[in-house]
Amino acid sequence: MQKYVALFQQGEAETLEARKELISEQRNLLKARIEEIKKTLDRLDHKIAIFDQAIIEKEITSKKAKD
Repeated sequence: MQKYVALFQQGEAETLEARKELISEQRNLLKARIEEIKKTLDRLDHKIAIFDQAIIEKEITSKKAKD
């Protein structure tokens, strides 16, 4: 963003395209990071579901053993 500010200070009209390109690059980088975060969240949700199922099965087995 320092580069953006430097371009802005050079003159608003003269650097419009360069500033737009910088902002677009930042947006693309952010979108890629968001996708990675979503993938990580999905993996964690899947693992949590596996744990939940294992806990339920353990509780059912323990209940049957007591009966």
